[in-house]
Amino acid sequence: MGEARDLVERAWRAIEAGEVERLAEVFSEDAELATSSAEGRGVEYVQRVFRRHHAAYPDLTHEVLGCIENGDGTEIALDMRFTGTHQGELNGPRGAIAATGRTLRWRSADHVRTRGGRIVSWRAVFDRLTIREQLGLERAAGGRG
Repeated sequence: MGEARDLVERAWRAIEAGEVERLAEVFSEDAELATSSAEGRGVEYVQRVFRRHHAAYPDLTHEVLGCIENGDGTEIALDMRFTGTHQGELNGPRGAIAATGRTLRWRSADHVRTRGGRIVSWRAVFDRLTIREQLGLERAAGGRG
């Protein structure tokens, strides 16, 4: 396992445990985090995003379905699956979403770059519409009116 894979696993262990302060151990001070719903820079930003994420899905789990590492292990692309129960407020681009109690499942394509034993860039792309459908905020594709 290369550096990037190890750091990603350490990050997810901290996030899933609700110990987002530990992310300072794996992200660089000026790390970039870009997702389908947010983008920012700095370890404090990363902690803030994942603190809200954990509050919304306190039982969140991840599964790595596949990954490709570069030759020296400092970059990794991941195919991930997440499962979690929406138990807390979720901040979305259209505003706050109150807890629904629904169990959600979604996939994410992530690309992580590391340097000097820290994550310097994490980009995650996921289908927001699928999540909104599972939350009951959008009608599922093919639904009848």
